[in-house]
Amino acid sequence: MNTPAAPTPRDVAGWMMRPATALTDDEKQQLQQILADCDTLGQVNQLVVDFAGMVRERGGKHLDT
Repeated sequence: MNTPAAPTPRDVAGWMMRPATALTDDEKQQLQQILADCDTLGQVNQLVVDFAGMVRERGGKHLDT
């Protein structure tokens, strides 16, 4: 039985950049496990999600926060 390959840093960054609705169930599960294992990546993910939301919603006035 083959073990699935570990996600690459590029995979993880891509998952963080895409909206959660665009991820497969497997990608969501892997990302959640990685974020649970590393507090720093969890903080980075939150910043990426917040920034991406500002960009999508054109909310540049919130950049200071």
